[in-house]
Amino acid sequence: MRLRTLWITLVVLFLLIVGVMIGANIWVQSYLRSDAFRAMIEHKTGLALKLKAKYRPFQWSGSSVYSDQFAGGEGTGDISAQRIRASFNLRSILDGAWRINDLNIGRLDTVFSSKPAADHPIPPPDPVTGWRSYLPHRFELDRITIGDANFTWGTNSPGSGALQGTALNATPANKGWNITAKGGKLLMKKFPELSLQDAKIRTQQGSLYITESHLRTGENGNVQISGERSEDGDLNMEVQWEKVPAQSLLKDPWDNRLSGTFEGNAKIKSTGGSEAVIKGKFLLTDGLLQGIPMQTQIANYTRQPEYERLPLQQLSADYVIRAGKVFINNLVAESKGLLRVEGECIVDHEETITGTFKVGVTSQSLRWLPGSQARVFTVSQNGYLWATVHVGGTLKNPHEDLSSRLIAAATGQVIDSAAGMIVNPVKTTKDVIKDAAHAILPGLSLP
Repeated sequence: MRLRTLWITLVVLFLLIVGVMIGANIWVQSYLRSDAFRAMIEHKTGLALKLKAKYRPFQWSGSSVYSDQFAGGEGTGDISAQRIRASFNLRSILDGAWRINDLNIGRLDTVFSSKPAADHPIPPPDPVTGWRSYLPHRFELDRITIGDANFTWGTNSPGSGALQGTALNATPANKGWNITAKGGKLLMKKFPELSLQDAKIRTQQGSLYITESHLRTGENGNVQISGERSEDGDLNMEVQWEKVPAQSLLKDPWDNRLSGTFEGNAKIKSTGGSEAVIKGKFLLTDGLLQGIPMQTQIANYTRQPEYERLPLQQLSADYVIRAGKVFINNLVAESKGLLRVEGECIVDHEETITGTFKVGVTSQSLRWLPGSQARVFTVSQNGYLWATVHVGGTLKNPHEDLSSRLIAAATGQVIDSAAGMIVNPVKTTKDVIKDAAHAILPGLSLP
């Protein structure tokens, strides 16, 4: 009898435990499908992203939940996501956490703002009472995958840009995330469009670090980007490139006038979301300059057709982009045996150019230009004869003061020669005319 009572008691306890478990499961499932649970998820998401968050209604299938859309804003930026699916590990409730094994997002669009997150505090959720207070309040994420991620930062500043159409995979690490990115394209002002091969990114306490990245442009152009963006909006990035086609960096009409491959670097810095300053260097190799009307004039004046298709063994400079202006310093351009240019210039946001250059040419180039060596190219150094040239106008229609000075020098030379001929009694009138004509138009033959 006692044995029978024992068995009955065990069965009752077992059924009671099973009933409690079933009831608890039903109750948990009911809570998961409630607006209160969605409100808690929105609050936790808002705290993590430092913005106000809102999900479309959840759709549950077992332990997997789906939402059409998520949207957030008024903090570190604006963010929206579509086709969101999460797989919950409900057994983790016993460990005091809501654990999501995999969070999958079909598309993510993010616009970063320069406003500090502290300006937009996240309001607390409604207080949890009753049995719900015993449920976990901590969330754990094992992995996030995003099929189509798009990020935009800045506005019209030199450091503004966008990363479009990349695939992301993120795992938690040291109070932050380790992220790998593949595919997509990077768009930045003053730079060509770049195809992203792969990148490694780390986030920690609101800051983002690009530890490694590889991008391509053109057929052989390689670009690497690294740096960080702090929680306060400070930007400190570095870009290095090599074998980048000149056409991809230049705007019309210069993309058809200058060819070759560039290598160089750029350091991009801004503080608190302010307009970025870009500093760097560049070097053009295997360059060729052609199609500029002035080249044809120079070729005709000097009787050297090489000037019409001018090979450039070197074109290098330091540059700074700040407040809508491009400052070019330490510029050196050389076509060996023909021309060397050194100097600096400024190009503003309206593409107006102001510059001062030293131009060096060979004596061979000047032998058909009367008065040029005596009046314009007066300094001899490093195998070249040098003159100072001032440049103005716009990038599409530049102008310089060298041509007018050469004309004035030639005129002065002709006048001096003619005056000398006149005072020489040995010369006849015919000789004076012939010599003056030869001074103006070298090679012209008169009977």
